Amino acid sequence: MGGVHFHFPVPSDEIPLSTVGRFALLSGYTAPNVLHQVYGNARKRINPYLPGCIGRLSEFFQLDPHMVIMHSTLYPLLRFVQAESASTIYQEMLFSNEAKVLARTAITHSRFHVFYGLNYCPACVLEDIESYGFSYWHIRHQVSGVQACYKHHCMLNALPMGEGFTDRVFLYPPMKVETVAEANDTQIRFATYAASLFDVVKDHEINYADSYRCLLTEMGLTHGVHGKLKFAEIILGVADYWQSVEYASGGQPGVPEALKDFSFIGRILRQKTRAPCHPIKHLLFGCWLTNNDPLRLLMHNEKALPAPHDALCTGVENDGETEVLSFLREGLSFNRIERITGKSRCCIKRIAEYYQIPHRTNSMRYSADIRRKVLIKAFYGEHRKDIAQELGLTVGFVEQVIAAEPLLSNWRQHLRIRKNIYAAYSKLSALVKANPEWGRTQLRKSAQAAYAVLYNHDRDLLNKVLPQAAKPKPYAKNWQSEDERIYRALNALDDISSDSLSSLDRKVDGHGNLLRNRTKLPMTSELLSRYHK
Repeated sequence: MGGVHFHFPVPSDEIPLSTVGRFALLSGYTAPNVLHQVYGNARKRINPYLPGCIGRLSEFFQLDPHMVIMHSTLYPLLRFVQAESASTIYQEMLFSNEAKVLARTAITHSRFHVFYGLNYCPACVLEDIESYGFSYWHIRHQVSGVQACYKHHCMLNALPMGEGFTDRVFLYPPMKVETVAEANDTQIRFATYAASLFDVVKDHEINYADSYRCLLTEMGLTHGVHGKLKFAEIILGVADYWQSVEYASGGQPGVPEALKDFSFIGRILRQKTRAPCHPIKHLLFGCWLTNNDPLRLLMHNEKALPAPHDALCTGVENDGETEVLSFLREGLSFNRIERITGKSRCCIKRIAEYYQIPHRTNSMRYSADIRRKVLIKAFYGEHRKDIAQELGLTVGFVEQVIAAEPLLSNWRQHLRIRKNIYAAYSKLSALVKANPEWGRTQLRKSAQAAYAVLYNHDRDLLNKVLPQAAKPKPYAKNWQSEDERIYRALNALDDISSDSLSSLDRKVDGHGNLLRNRTKLPMTSELLSRYHK
């Protein structure tokens, strides 16, 4: 049984913070009392878009926890951008607090500030009152970067939350609607895509990497057999698409200014550097890529995907090599095999020599004794150019012999690494003897290449040759430079007399120094003393 003993309708897109707040308003309980009833914690803070303890909330209000997570939180967007950790985030939202939920997401690890608070649409407030008899906070209005209502195309009004702002109290959209401000086309476009994408990913699990790659291929923004991306053209296109965006700074509502160069696109698209990132980055890129139609992400054309990397001469037969081998064993010429399979003559020759199939090309004019001499010298790690010069051969033939011998290339790579390790050890040892007073940092900066070789391949040897690690010295902050920066930022503000110190600190990105370290900021302190005693 839930804890609600009267009729209490809950709209499907109402955020949990709004649900709990409305219950407190109707029941007459204080905020700590309601929080204790619902969550068992009178001092709990409810995140407006990624709340925790959904299980307890659903049990109290007799709701389906899965429906709450999918329709009343931003989990669907996280499932889209962080598919690999979606199940973990889902479990944390069910049973853990907000801190553990956010720790699993890329939102808290982002290096830019986004607005933290609640947004409401004045026109939606009037519609809600007419339809339900009350207003509430809509989840689609809480997406980071959204400034407009996707339905009414008007500006959203924002109420900040968090430390220094209204916190641990329940906020409600006002019953009296002030003047409705019209949003511009760019703000409407972003808000419409964010709401549409939320609806699409709520009902479908999408592999964004495959969908992005398909759409980029359709747009002609990949090239080559392996589908390499034309990053310069992609970034130029995205920047042109969003050229009219009014970027926000200091945690204000809107798209953060730190994203205006769109350098994050590479980390979204590259397979090797792909990492979880803030959903707002996918909104900016996806809106351009789909032309504001997220349903295009559902299109998955396998033929548009790049072909997998050719596993030529790996020792394992793939489909292409099997076909070439069958033709070689039938005695077909290289020219005919090339016309049939599309493989180059060099590729066909390497396959033939790897599987020891005789052929009548120039490389076979050398005797088996010559090939054996090449293999012996290659086994001892001699450079291919030196082998060719000593035996009177071409470098290309030497490379063909080495490549055709199984595992010989791996062995030669091992020898090169050991040779580099010995050279790096000798160089660092000489530096240590010549400069016994140097620390590890100075040695690393003086011989970065040698240091990197030992660090990557033999860390125990590196620790053996380096001196004992010194205790780190605490970072000495330049308070004079910080004082000048904050002083200039305060002077740039229109009016500082009506704001509290906490509010001013947030506006100038002071990191709490206006409250805790004012004595170290003489210029700033003197300026503030005129308005704040």
